[in-house]
Formats: sequence, C-alpha cells, structure tokens
Amino acid sequence: YTDKNMKWTKSHILENDLFYGEKQDLNVFDTSLLLPDSDISKLENSVEAFVPETNYSLQDFPSDKVIRTIKPKLVKNFGDYAVYDNGENITGYVRVKCDKKGEYVKLIHAEEIDENCEIYGDNIHLWKKKQCDEYTTDGSGRILVPHFTYHGFRYFSCTTNAEPVETVVVHTDL
Repeated sequence: YTDKNMKWTKSHILENDLFYGEKQDLNVFDTSLLLPDSDISKLENSVEAFVPETNYSLQDFPSDKVIRTIKPKLVKNFGDYAVYDNGENITGYVRVKCDKKGEYVKLIHAEEIDENCEIYGDNIHLWKKKQCDEYTTDGSGRILVPHFTYHGFRYFSCTTNAEPVETVVVHTDL
C-alpha cells in the first residue's frame, strides 16, 4: 500500500531492461537521501495505490548471487574503446571506474569477438539491441555498476575514459 504521505524523486537510473542493460546519470543521484536525517520536504508526494489481490508463494530455489570475480584481460585498444576478455562465458556484469565528471561511459557485452577483435553478436537473436550499460559520471569516483540487470558474455567493450575494475560472476548456487 502506498499513501499520499509517501515521497518519491527521479532516480539516476534513466532506463533499464533485464536483457539489454541499464542507462544511468549519476549527476541525478542525490546522495543526501541516503542519510537518516535527510530533508525529504523537497520530494514529490506519491499517488495512493492499493495492494493488488494476488497469491504469493515462497521461493523454493536458490537465489541469484555473486559467486566470484574475474580480472578481465585487454584484447585490443581501438582508441575510443577497448575490448576485454573474461576468459570464459559467464553471467554477470562489469564494475568500472571513471573519476572525471560528465563523462559518458559505455560497455557492450557479447559471447564472441570477430577476426578484428571487435564485439560480435550476430550469433544471437537479441543482437538487434545490444547488451549495453551506459553511465554519465558525476566525478565522485564511485564504482559504476548496473542495479537491475546482468548479462551473458565472455567479451566486453568499454570506452577508454573508464577502467574496468573487475567482472562479477552472478548465478544461482546450484
């Protein structure tokens, strides 16, 4: 249940898609809202919404979780972007860092590279829209990660204004 006293504000997560990735603008991220004594008077009031009638059931299988991390290896630097190899196909995401403010950072994920070491995705039907995470930085130096998606990939490209820190492997603990 949400009543009119609940507050909301625009998120720094501008777009997200479980399969295709996430777009974030960290300049919109108001870190003051993370503090217990933050001033929420400037936030918008929510619209009243009632809980829908439904039947819930307990999850009876292992949840997705971080299993381990990989240090990706540089395959080729193309100037504006570079291609990296995790050494194996995984499900997960890449943690990247960019200290500069207002930078556009883009990662594209794929299972294969072509003969020129470019990201290749024609082997999957989803390639019409790439597995892509995009960030606009705020200069805080924080590690950039998607919040609502992860990808299936071995290789990824990253704009050279950012540094890949590590690849995070995510799956169920079966």
